[in-house]
Amino acid sequence: MIYGIKEKMAGKKYSSRHILIYGGGGHAKSVIDLIRANGAYHIAGIVDDGLEVSSQVMGIPVLGGGSILDSLAEQGLELAVNAVGGIGAPEKRIAVFEKLKLSGFAFPNLIHPRAVVEPTVKVGDGTQVFALAYVGSDSTIGFGCILNYGSITSHDCHLGDYVNLSPGATLAGGVK
Repeated sequence: MIYGIKEKMAGKKYSSRHILIYGGGGHAKSVIDLIRANGAYHIAGIVDDGLEVSSQVMGIPVLGGGSILDSLAEQGLELAVNAVGGIGAPEKRIAVFEKLKLSGFAFPNLIHPRAVVEPTVKVGDGTQVFALAYVGSDSTIGFGCILNYGSITSHDCHLGDYVNLSPGATLAGGVK
């Protein structure tokens, strides 16, 4: 055993493959299915200020509200996904990212195995690419984007941070 590892792991409940979902509404259900299809992470639970502790969303327990984020990080939880959709109010989605960042969470990309992201695409952290989405050659996707079911982002597109493409949205080549 490497010196210090036991001490470092003392009191740690979560592994590096656990992920927290922030938000328990409709988009969270899609995110749960995305994480399950991706298979890379184990869902630790849901944080949502509007849901009762110990209730469940699709079999995933609600752990509490945003006030427990620091405690979860102290228990070794490092990864989070923002499941607040925010189509009509992107500032709510941005605020969730800021709250998670303050507690030290990192944001992996979640890409459905039935999505196609060409090898030359640059994808920012915290991006969600759902089933049947396509992202074309030499495109750039910013931080915290949602490329929903069946969306098409053709070649040479540039999406800034927090862009949310609705299901079936189609962008021609070179869109910024």
